[in-house]
Amino acid sequence: FTSRIQCAVEIQMLWFNTLNTYQFFAKHNKDVSYDSEISEQYVNELLFKLETNFEKFFWDESKEFLYDYINGEYSDKQIRPNSVIGLHLPFKLLSNEKAKKVLEIIKNNLVTPVGLKTLDSKDPNYCPEYSGDQFQRDK
Repeated sequence: FTSRIQCAVEIQMLWFNTLNTYQFFAKHNKDVSYDSEISEQYVNELLFKLETNFEKFFWDESKEFLYDYINGEYSDKQIRPNSVIGLHLPFKLLSNEKAKKVLEIIKNNLVTPVGLKTLDSKDPNYCPEYSGDQFQRDK
């Protein structure tokens, strides 16, 4: 089963972009402003934590790829396409150099003539055939 609990890579990238977008509109649009629950300082603190910690926790030096998710001390090293979601968002958490490495690995391991596979076919959990009952299909 694909158990992606805790911090998924693409969710962090989307969250970073949401916070930056909120911050942009709060600064540049008189109809949008910070409120008592979401202050400018709070948004800045969240952005700082993401910018400081993203590569530290999600970058796998040995594969030169992003972990799919992290859960406490565990970091999932499976090659999955989820990181591609955040690579072309306007606000970047990953350097261009590392983003190119991620795309290269995705190109070499996940691209098919009809799109992206959800898991590298060399992974022991890869199932080349999607059939059977719900339990079999969800493996």
